[in-house]
Amino acid sequence: MTKLQVGLLFGGCSGEHEVAIRSAQAIARALQTGENRAKYQVIPFYIRKDGRWLPPASAQGFLESGQPDATELPPASPLDRLPSLEQVKDVDIWFPVLHGPNGEDGTIQGLLTLMQMPYVGSGVLGAALGMDKIAMKQAFAQAGLPQVKYQAVDRSEIWSNPCVFPKLCDRLEAELGYPCFIKPANLGSSVGIVKASSRSELETGLDSAASYDRRIIVEAAVDAREVECAVLGNDNPQA
Repeated sequence: MTKLQVGLLFGGCSGEHEVAIRSAQAIARALQTGENRAKYQVIPFYIRKDGRWLPPASAQGFLESGQPDATELPPASPLDRLPSLEQVKDVDIWFPVLHGPNGEDGTIQGLLTLMQMPYVGSGVLGAALGMDKIAMKQAFAQAGLPQVKYQAVDRSEIWSNPCVFPKLCDRLEAELGYPCFIKPANLGSSVGIVKASSRSELETGLDSAASYDRRIIVEAAVDAREVECAVLGNDNPQA
């Protein structure tokens, strides 16, 4: 039986780079275990934090070690960062394992769509809406789904004008109260998330979140259980 050649794309240009490497290790093990070993051939491609794509011969070492590439390299042109057609010609389907911006936000999905290459996961629109927590909540509200109270904040409200920041904190305290959670709108894996139970923690959390993203979301805390549900399929999705 001919094996399906799976291009495992991992690393990426985001604050979740190291998390993506660990996720790729788990996926690679699953694709090479048991019956899957006869079905799939993993072809790893590693994206450094500077955007360079490393081909399989180099990427395999980082996949096995689980450590990011910290080598200092001179700046490269955009075209030099990408792989050659010769390096990707054997890939049948891509499996993006890129957490955060440039990976889960529709960016890599758009590139693969333009390449007319099949890939695992959501399309451009689904990925973009799922990544940006503010846009996602606006879509939920339009659909009439219940959700916790939240406020959207722009980085300029935190950093650009010292007269605006105290008024922002006053508004958040009045609308949400304590405790509340401050999150960068476009990161996952709990990166940059702060739980605030006081004014000082709110101020510190907002400053921290602004260092990760231009868009920040602040949510009221609720006593609830978190439930995750995977959905597969397009026209006839199954949970």
